[in-house]
Amino acid sequence: MLRGAVAVAPQASDVLAPPTERHPTLERGGRYLYGLWEWLQTSHCGQYMYSVERMLALDEYRHRTSRARVACVLLLTPLPAILVVVLTECQAKEWIPGAPLTRQRIVGLSLGCAAVATWLDILVARLWVFPIPFLVVLGAPVLEVIVALAVICTIGRGELRAVKDGAFHLRRYANLFSAQTSLMLIYPAYHALFLVSPSLVQRLLLLLLPALDLALKNLIVSFGSHLEDRLSEEVVFVVDVYDALYTTLCMRSENSFVMVAIMASLRLADATLSLHSMHKRFRLFELIVESLETRR
Repeated sequence: MLRGAVAVAPQASDVLAPPTERHPTLERGGRYLYGLWEWLQTSHCGQYMYSVERMLALDEYRHRTSRARVACVLLLTPLPAILVVVLTECQAKEWIPGAPLTRQRIVGLSLGCAAVATWLDILVARLWVFPIPFLVVLGAPVLEVIVALAVICTIGRGELRAVKDGAFHLRRYANLFSAQTSLMLIYPAYHALFLVSPSLVQRLLLLLLPALDLALKNLIVSFGSHLEDRLSEEVVFVVDVYDALYTTLCMRSENSFVMVAIMASLRLADATLSLHSMHKRFRLFELIVESLETRR
């Protein structure tokens, strides 16, 4: 009776114990295999047990910290990240030119997607395991479906059909969004491969990182060519952010002054060539403007 009422942390002996005779053979085998798998997952230990030190620290924090401070920590800690996300993603409303996206619809779309995605994460954690491994990577395809359905439900099919070239822009929107979310898989996979590779291969992978960035930039450009002048924002706020983050992580893992100097030189050369190209285009634009003014 007591065993059925109190949750007990599973031990190796409990998990590997032979099943009772009251279950069917298939169910017993499934329970045994699942218990064995769960016992072997060292990353899941937080699901069942916490150390005494952690529980004592939590109890001490609860008694020594005021509720106002706890509320401030919970509310203010995510604000900088939320602000950065909002500022970098506010240009996404131009992905479908002419779409009737009012402020109320944008707020509803954002809150709806966030609520549904969070609810699904909680459901998966409830039914499977917490913390969910590779949550961002596994949730990216689901998020794409949620966003697509939310756009259709928020704007409505009738208004979407009324948008000029709406079907074309919707396909472009879906392709561009999928390309952006794929970066959440590509860069972590690249970093994981980098970490398990020997030193020589790591250096080669580090030198190949600019080529990977260039390929992904061209992928984003191919899907977002309809954005015209707004296309550079997509490249800067997506690929360049991942590039800077994983370049730093890889150079830190490599811990080689020579490789750091080589990567810094490559980045400097790339920036110099970009500035030179921009200067040439600006000079050409000035010449065109001057020629037009002289004709007048």
